[in-house]
Parts: sequence; C-alpha cells; structure tokens
Amino acid sequence: MGTRLEEVRFDEDLRLTYPLLGHTDRRRVIYDPEAILKDLPGNWIHHNVLLISEDNLQLGLHYHDYNELYFTPTGGFDVRFVDNEDLATRRYNLHPGSRLLIPQEVSHMVTADKGSVLLVYGTVPFDPKRLITPKDNKVLEALASMG
Repeated sequence: MGTRLEEVRFDEDLRLTYPLLGHTDRRRVIYDPEAILKDLPGNWIHHNVLLISEDNLQLGLHYHDYNELYFTPTGGFDVRFVDNEDLATRRYNLHPGSRLLIPQEVSHMVTADKGSVLLVYGTVPFDPKRLITPKDNKVLEALASMG
C-alpha cells in the first residue's frame, strides 16, 4: 500500500503549461480562474485569498476530509506534508505560477513570505469546522522536524 502523498500533485509553473493570464500589462496581472482549475477532476469552489502580512508566518497544521488546491499568483510558500497513516513526509516550495493539489486526510503546514498571495480552492464549501488538527503527536513532530 502506498502513501497518500503519492496523490499530491505539484505543477511547478502553470504559466508554462496553460495560458493562465487573462490580461497583463505594466500595471497588473489578471489570472483566469478557469485556467487555474483546468484539467482537475471534480467541482472546485473558491475558498479564500490569503495575503500574508508578515515574514515566516505559519499556517495550517491541519488536514481535512476534502481535496484542496493552492495557486500562488505572487510571493513564496513552503508547504510541508505528513501522511497521517505512515508518517511519510514531502515538501514543496511554491513560487508565482505554482499550483498544488492537496489530497484529503494529509496533514499540512505552510510557511509564507510577507506580501505573498495564495488562492485556495476546495471540493466542498469552506467550513472552518472541517479543519482537523492531528491528534497524533508524531504527525505534528514530523511537520516540525522538517523545519
């Protein structure tokens, strides 16, 4: 049996794969949400836009019972994963244009740089009650040890 981390999908730079930009000029960049979600199975619902206001801000330390998608239009994010069952770990660095599919039941923690922006989508409507803190201290220790 494999780890759930095998289901993580990281697209390092979607701008090279799909025409993500609806428009760009010297003043702005406009992303097309349909292009961000292109080729992903299921129905996706916009959850949040996170604008990071301080360096090294840590987010997450949870998992959920649905799939989640991150897209980074600007800035940088360090995303750490731990499989809740076998404690396997994986780490990705997101930069502008990165897309990351997070499967359900995989614990994750995100560290971000000031000024970074993260667009978050999910396969169900957002409900903070569905964010689950791992009960196993080994999962939290595995996330912390990756730092």
